[in-house]
Amino acid sequence: MFERQLQNNIQQKLDALFVDESFSKPEVKWQYGRLYIENFVLTDCPAIKDCLQKTFGIANFVLAEKTMVDFDAIKQKITGFLCHFEAKPKNLKCGGGRSWQSFRVTSKRAQKDFPLTSQQINEQLGGFIQKETGARVDLKNPDIIFYVEIVNKSAFIYINLDHRVESDDDAVSIIQGAGGLPVGVSGKAVCLLSGGIDSPVAAWLAMKRGLQVCFIHFHSAPQTDTASQDKVKRIVGVLSRWQSPLNDNLTMTPFLDFQKKVLTKTIAKYRVILYRREMMRQAEKLAREIGAKAIITGEALGQVASQTIENLAVIEQAVILPVLRPLICFDKQEIIALAQKISTYEISTEPHQDCCSLFVPEHPATKANLADILKIEKSLNLDA
Repeated sequence: MFERQLQNNIQQKLDALFVDESFSKPEVKWQYGRLYIENFVLTDCPAIKDCLQKTFGIANFVLAEKTMVDFDAIKQKITGFLCHFEAKPKNLKCGGGRSWQSFRVTSKRAQKDFPLTSQQINEQLGGFIQKETGARVDLKNPDIIFYVEIVNKSAFIYINLDHRVESDDDAVSIIQGAGGLPVGVSGKAVCLLSGGIDSPVAAWLAMKRGLQVCFIHFHSAPQTDTASQDKVKRIVGVLSRWQSPLNDNLTMTPFLDFQKKVLTKTIAKYRVILYRREMMRQAEKLAREIGAKAIITGEALGQVASQTIENLAVIEQAVILPVLRPLICFDKQEIIALAQKISTYEISTEPHQDCCSLFVPEHPATKANLADILKIEKSLNLDA
């Protein structure tokens, strides 16, 4: 199920990426625990690479040569790689002129009716490469590994350079993916998204664990400008690259009327707590409408007054759905580093007026009492 979800996620992203292409329509296939992308040209590789590196559920991927399950055909493909390396006896170079002296062959057979065992493939191809290049075999610390996988009447050949042989050539390296779980296998959740640094990172971490994330943003227009709304739209655009294309996955919710009511009818120190509880209720309402099973926030323990353990407990009590806080034990520098990694930091640090910073008291409560909060909310007539 995880593999099928990943296949669908990649295909949807590629379909969106190549929507205007008439001759190149990459197709994702699945067999024997492997996913393959076929029907693309080499000039598409940078775009496909970027797409795959922003797809959760992929540990790593390679650019492989495909050929028939025939030993001579496999040797021919290996010869092509050796030409790429300028591989001649005593003059072994890879693409940028960097040298290599040792290698190994690693083969796998998903198709067991191939006449040679994996060990026999290793030995015969190793002898062939050694004869062609003069390089030595090193099973423990080779400069280059030649991989051969035989799957469903096809052979796939690819190469990985050891870290000691520097290369930025994707044709000769295993490329690291984002890891995690395919988005969607863990269900759907609603994320409270501000224009700040924390909540986009929380959403990204939730996606990494397989959650499909939809977003809700609370704004105080026209009391505040539209900067936070514009920022959030751009942040969602960045985050959406990490999950399958979604339609209408951002909900803008006006919050000014509720804030004014709190401002005129409650004591100042509880305002932020009341704001956050109402946001939770609105997020839960949206979650039930779209079939989401949890609420995500960017809260980190002790970071601001509303995020003490006592206040978090009072805020969470407003809803029944689970509240997920991926950043709960992160410090600010760790969060900033992740925000920079996922390209939301620059957007998040642009100046804006956040609804939670509007009408904030000088001395907010750090240990709110639930009984007091429930009494205040009763007087606010929240149902109305």
